[in-house]
Amino acid sequence: MQRRRVLSILLVVMLIVTIIYPMNKNVQIRANDNGAKTHILSNPTKDTTGNTIWDCVYFGNYYQNDVEGKYKEPIKWRVLKVDGNDAFLLADKGLDVKPWHESGDGVDWETCTLRSWLNGYKSSMNKNGIDYSNDNFMDTAFTAEEQQAINTTLVSNAQDPFLDSPKVNDTYDQVYCLAYKEALNTEYGFSGEYNADPTRALVVTPYANAKLDWETYPWLMPGWWLRTMGDDTYRDVNTYKGKYAAYVFQSGFVYPNGSSVNDTFMTVRPVLHLNTQNTDFYSYAGKVSSDGTESDVPTTQEVTTPNETTTQEGIETSPEATTTPNIETTKESTTPENLPLTPGQADADRWFEIGGYTYYCGPWNGSTVQLGADPEDPDHVQMQQLTSNWGNAWGLQLKKTVTGLVPGKIYTISIDMYSPSEDGSYKITNDLNESEPRKLVIGTTTLSTELMADGDGTIEFMVGAGLVGTSVVLDFSNVVVKDEDGNIVYPKAEEQTTKMEENTTAAPTTVAPTTEAPTEAPTQAPTEEPTTADPKTITISDDVNIEGYQVSTTLGGSRVVGSVEPTIDGKNVTKWGFVYAVDTIDGNSLGVTDADMYVGSTNKYVVSLDSTPAGTSNTVLGNSTTATYFVRTTLFSTNTTREFTTEYKVRAYAVLSDGSYVYSKAHTYSVYKICDQLYQSKKMNSSAAHDYLYNNILKVVDPLYKEVDYNWSIIVVK
Repeated sequence: MQRRRVLSILLVVMLIVTIIYPMNKNVQIRANDNGAKTHILSNPTKDTTGNTIWDCVYFGNYYQNDVEGKYKEPIKWRVLKVDGNDAFLLADKGLDVKPWHESGDGVDWETCTLRSWLNGYKSSMNKNGIDYSNDNFMDTAFTAEEQQAINTTLVSNAQDPFLDSPKVNDTYDQVYCLAYKEALNTEYGFSGEYNADPTRALVVTPYANAKLDWETYPWLMPGWWLRTMGDDTYRDVNTYKGKYAAYVFQSGFVYPNGSSVNDTFMTVRPVLHLNTQNTDFYSYAGKVSSDGTESDVPTTQEVTTPNETTTQEGIETSPEATTTPNIETTKESTTPENLPLTPGQADADRWFEIGGYTYYCGPWNGSTVQLGADPEDPDHVQMQQLTSNWGNAWGLQLKKTVTGLVPGKIYTISIDMYSPSEDGSYKITNDLNESEPRKLVIGTTTLSTELMADGDGTIEFMVGAGLVGTSVVLDFSNVVVKDEDGNIVYPKAEEQTTKMEENTTAAPTTVAPTTEAPTEAPTQAPTEEPTTADPKTITISDDVNIEGYQVSTTLGGSRVVGSVEPTIDGKNVTKWGFVYAVDTIDGNSLGVTDADMYVGSTNKYVVSLDSTPAGTSNTVLGNSTTATYFVRTTLFSTNTTREFTTEYKVRAYAVLSDGSYVYSKAHTYSVYKICDQLYQSKKMNSSAAHDYLYNNILKVVDPLYKEVDYNWSIIVVK
């Protein structure tokens, strides 16, 4: 094991789903099935730049974003090969952390504990005599019906001449791991060479990441197991001991010599053969590319009704979890525009300028970097490390220096960092000895810390990105420095106004809630221009309302609930929906007024969205028994303080039979305030959902937020 850890330092080249709270480990929710029956799964292909593209499916559920292992989410699988009705699947991410064999004894695939755990075999099937029939991956991830859709496969464990491994018995398994040669199979979309390659690069789920011993091994990057025995003949030329198993580095480097079978810093990416005739058990999940990009068909497309969601998804926020309007939320993470990247300088112990920053690229192993600076915003830069010594998170450093401060005073400095991939880790602040790198997340993360200005009134904020994958372009922007009283001292007031305008000119659809499922055609007539009235004329009616808000723990998003009566002022209602606006970001108002909140508004921060049958509720969510209730869900993207505290405006609207528009009053809301109300009022309909608000939102915004016990009395049934 020690040998692998040394080699990992030398060789490793780095690198909104539906959440359910099951009542037991087999409670299952269907991912969005709109494409399952119609999409034809394909074998891996290559794009024009040589990247591998895989079709993906959702099948089964496992612990992923919940590090405590309380709730599960649909598992995403890459399609390695399609043969008739058989699809060979590889888990898209490392799902769990398990040794190949619980003890360090010599063992092969047939008798190792990993095989038994994956399939739920009894004690007689592994050399350690451990019974996995009640604690295993198979039963945790799949219902009994889903298990019937997994083909039993003859798994070849033939001798590998390259590894000089012994011949061991073939096995019959439903779930297993790839072999060494399979990890090099170009037919599956992999590189045919064993060297580091993004086609095999590992992304670890938060659940699995939490089980890795980062405290003991802060320098180490995890890998993922293969089922092939490692080549350990050099340890004893007279015998093959079987105490090592082959694996793949996080970078995609295939290491045949392997690691100790009892290594606990290794993840599991299972494979299985799915019978695609069972379309009720899987759904299409879009495509992934070896360059880290995804073309997702998420499990979180526009929701049907809250009542239906409760029934189908097991646990969901109920109408009782709806707050009254009074509230406020956040900006969806947008993909920054690409800046022209040019090769940067790299030299030992030298700093170079890029925009309003300086950078340092370590000279180790011929490290190289390319960078781009926004000519209109010195705080906006992008950088990409092309080659590196991946053992040091400080191999590439980006530093922001702010001057003109009061010496000896404490300041809070924050920088937005956008990553298109989870492929990597980073560090922040000037503490080069910081022990644990932080894992990248897809989207915008606000990096923040408190620093004391030195004797010259200067602070320096630094990001170390030496462990980031070579295909990842990191985007940095929106530097803000605040004094101890919360006053913004950088940028200056005049600069701040200008930058806010520049940073928020994106079309409102980039921050608007998710659109409703496009596969469900609306029953209403297409949008028509009003015939007798201008939507700019804002007529308020008590017959169209914002009823309140919900937080969806199954979807990971916030929901606005609206209502409309069938007739208003003696005219039939023909169409309805919401008008949204981004109101306040980081405490800075964008100046959107209620008068800007109308269908077809010219304000760049306002967007209107028609409701469709997918967002129509069959449940009464307010006081009226005659109204139609409709919902729209905004999915969480970055899960940051900024996202949860950004404020939105919203109002409902209705179109009448004469073409005129009527509106509800406008309200503001934020995810944080919604969650605070629901949490303090104990309105979530399960303890798990109650805890979700605290762990995933409230504590993120306020680390000192006081935990409140759940009120079980509200869900007693007879």
